[in-house]
Amino acid sequence: MDDKLLLDVTSAPCDIKIEHRESRPEFPKRALWVLAHVISGSVVVEQGSRTAVLGPGTLWICDLGQETGLHTSVNAHLSLISLPCDEPAVNTTLFGNTAIRAIAGGPGISNATASLLRTVTADLPQFSEDSIRTAHRSIGLLLHSALHDCRRGGDLWTDGQERNFVLNVLRFIRDNLADTELGPAMIARHFHISLRQLHRIFEGECRGVAHEILHQRIDHCARELRDPAQRHMKVSLIAARWGITDASKFSRQFRSVLGVSPREYRAGHGTG
Repeated sequence: MDDKLLLDVTSAPCDIKIEHRESRPEFPKRALWVLAHVISGSVVVEQGSRTAVLGPGTLWICDLGQETGLHTSVNAHLSLISLPCDEPAVNTTLFGNTAIRAIAGGPGISNATASLLRTVTADLPQFSEDSIRTAHRSIGLLLHSALHDCRRGGDLWTDGQERNFVLNVLRFIRDNLADTELGPAMIARHFHISLRQLHRIFEGECRGVAHEILHQRIDHCARELRDPAQRHMKVSLIAARWGITDASKFSRQFRSVLGVSPREYRAGHGTG
């Protein structure tokens, strides 16, 4: 990547892998960072075992020396500028050991940085080479001020943010249990994340994504099977209400979770 690059990018869904610079000897010795502003759509950034979902309005800076995966949603619109690591704006003392950092948005210097980046990249064909160099320097100076101004912007890779993502997925599952299409693939599409990363995030949970869906469905079905008001409702209809339309499959799944068949469970609670 050019160390003086400015881009306005509207992307179809895509996956980009940026390899570690040491594995690419043809890359120049001068290490690069990229500053990006998400105008619309979303971008999922993966570095190592961590994942961040960046929505509209997010201004972020990323070390391209780290192996990084970028996954864009439908019609994601980004403004990008590359910055050499010896640029005064990219003061590594502001980053510590982080490879990617969110810069707090809203009024103030960071908003001015995003606005100038967005305007320059959108009107790039109208700029002369001298004007582009001036704009590049101006964005770098604004970035330097923004980083000093909002150290609280913090590392994108926080446990709290990853936990919030899990909670959002659990909420999505709860709200869509009746949808027969609900599964890891549907969830990955909805949150613009790869299946691999979705499963990785849930490795630290007591249940994986598919098991979480199954257990929530079985919990709801069991509740209705215990309910005297539902005693005349067919077991298959209760299952279908919660997204399981195959009666034989439901019976097997129910037994795998609770150790008895749905009919035995209902009878054991006096509602059979």
